[in-house]
Amino acid sequence: MNVIATKKLQEHFDIVTLLKGVNDQYQHLDTTGYKKRFEECLVKAILLSGKIKEHVFVLFIPDYSVIPCAKDSDTAKIKIELDIFNAINQSP
Repeated sequence: MNVIATKKLQEHFDIVTLLKGVNDQYQHLDTTGYKKRFEECLVKAILLSGKIKEHVFVLFIPDYSVIPCAKDSDTAKIKIELDIFNAINQSP
């Protein structure tokens, strides 16, 4: 569930965190579409912060390739893909 979608955008919060991308990577969704989806969520997060960008914190996608549930996966590929998604999160 998209938590941002459940909040009224008229509400304002002192701090807003955004963690997006792990599901996109896990489901092998394309990075071009991800950039657009991330930007949409970021705009909503900024609105929820009362339009104070400095109150929005974007969290890195954690590297789940190192946890036991990923042991049967291509962990090198996961790490590379997560690096790509995190780079998108940092891009202007």
